[in-house]
Amino acid sequence: MPIQNLISRLQDFDEKQSFFVVGSAKSGTTRLMRCLDGHDDIFCSGEDMSDRIINEIPKLVEAYNKETVTALPNQTGVATPFLYTQQSFEELCAFVLYQQFISHPANPDAKFLGSKQPDLLRIIDPVAAFLPEAKFLHIIRDGRDVLVSAWHHNLQAKTPGFETTPPDLGAFVRANLDTWKRAVEIYRDFGRKHPDRYKEVRYEGLLEAPEQTLAEVLDFIGAESDPEHLQSCVAHGDFKRMSGRARGTEDRTSFFRKGVAGDWSKHFDEKTIAAIKASDAGALLEELGYTGW
Repeated sequence: MPIQNLISRLQDFDEKQSFFVVGSAKSGTTRLMRCLDGHDDIFCSGEDMSDRIINEIPKLVEAYNKETVTALPNQTGVATPFLYTQQSFEELCAFVLYQQFISHPANPDAKFLGSKQPDLLRIIDPVAAFLPEAKFLHIIRDGRDVLVSAWHHNLQAKTPGFETTPPDLGAFVRANLDTWKRAVEIYRDFGRKHPDRYKEVRYEGLLEAPEQTLAEVLDFIGAESDPEHLQSCVAHGDFKRMSGRARGTEDRTSFFRKGVAGDWSKHFDEKTIAAIKASDAGALLEELGYTGW
């Protein structure tokens, strides 16, 4: 790629608003991504999985610097070789993130560039530092529904290793409560530190009041939220459009299984409910307003 082309694309990116769609798996990140991608000024994609690359960069940089320093005695009289400093390391990480945004060919005229990355919790603080203008949309869903959806998703996707996990839904829920809790708390803690860059979005709001919910999201990132744009966003993320079925009609073989809230009540036994209520995750559910049992 000619360097001028790359520079031009980076300069163009600098004029756009970037944002991330985050949340625990099966919380509705895909639906929010689809809704936002329906706006003609927004391009939102996923899943870029930046954490997979960013987590490896420190190891590579450390190995590079170590080997380069080891070779220094052999370079007497030669110009000092390049070594990564903290600044150049951060620039390298930032470029990896830039590349994921600027390399998508769709909608090149978009003013807002979004990336759906549920696993960003592992690296959200450095990513926020690398991209200081980026905003973060955290979608939250009733953790009980999240775990029911995750159970069915793993079954239909035949996730590697899933056959060795707890043998039934109740055991799976009890084993994974802390995973949901940890993800929610990491993102909310980030939001407390960066309130101007963070917005919580409720999955249930997308279901029951999509226009109002999306209007607040669009206003937060700075995009137009007039009725025409809102209708396009709602239509783009409509469950029937994504799944081919009416919302509430279940297909356990589909990524978009059912698209409803409160489905957990049809699946949990008293033992599972009691375990949730007694857990730290149960306290978080109550804090978030998910109190109906």
